[in-house]
Amino acid sequence: MLEIDPSVLAPRLWGDIYFNKDSNKFTRKAQDASDPRAFVQFILEPLYKLYGCVLSKESGDLQATLATLGIKLKPVMYKMDVRPLLKAVLDQFFGPSTGLVDMIVEHVPSPAAGAASKVRQLKTTLHYC
Repeated sequence: MLEIDPSVLAPRLWGDIYFNKDSNKFTRKAQDASDPRAFVQFILEPLYKLYGCVLSKESGDLQATLATLGIKLKPVMYKMDVRPLLKAVLDQFFGPSTGLVDMIVEHVPSPAAGAASKVRQLKTTLHYC
C-alpha cells in the first residue's frame, strides 16, 4: 500500500493532476487517456468501493473489507437494513460529524457580538448622513 503524507497529498487532489503508478510521482499529464485524476483515484474510487461493498451486503466480503479499514461492527449490525448499516460504517470511517458545527463555532460570531458590531456600523452610517 502506498504511504503518502496527507499534507503532501492534499494540494495534489485539485485540478488536472494525475498519479503515475510506475514512477510513484504526481504529474500534470495523464500517462494514459483513461487514467483518473488524483482526486478520483484517491478519494472517489475508494468511497465508491466502500459504498458498493456495504450496499451489496455480502457479509463475508463486507467484514473483510471493513477489517482492512480498521472498522469494527458488532455482528448484529451486519443484519441491519442498508441505510443504518451505511451510516454506521461511514460514522466509523469519517469519525464524528462535528465538522460543520466546529466551523460555525469558530467562524460565526455570537449573536451578541454580531449585534454589537451591527449597531456600531449603523451609528457610523447615520453619523455621516
